[in-house]
Amino acid sequence: MNPGNTASLLPRGATLRSAGRRVAAAAAVALCALFACPALAEQAMVIWKNRECGYFILQMKSGYGIFRWIDGPQPNDGDVLEGDFRSAGERLVDNKTADVPTTILLYAFALNRSAIAARMPAKCKALPDYIPFKGR
Repeated sequence: MNPGNTASLLPRGATLRSAGRRVAAAAAVALCALFACPALAEQAMVIWKNRECGYFILQMKSGYGIFRWIDGPQPNDGDVLEGDFRSAGERLVDNKTADVPTTILLYAFALNRSAIAARMPAKCKALPDYIPFKGR
């Protein structure tokens, strides 16, 4: 086989060394993107809670969410939580105020206070000492 007559997979003028550098750079970018999961973490503050029904409201940059407490210490008014709040299913989040993990479940999400107030679970509204969340 004559090396001068074979077709190269490298672009014209490229050497194996420069192609290897491009592959290494692309791999580094891919690894950085893969392990950049903390960028998905968002911080939110508890602005309403009802321990008897097990629900609380978080105010986030992206809107408001009603969450059900599942496990761990129940969050208190003013607690700052950090985690993925927009995904369905149970989520383990960090209570930054109490420095403990807590498991929560997203019930409803809305962009404004009045919309989230309208979606309060009936279980909470049925309680005799229910204090409604103000939508304004």
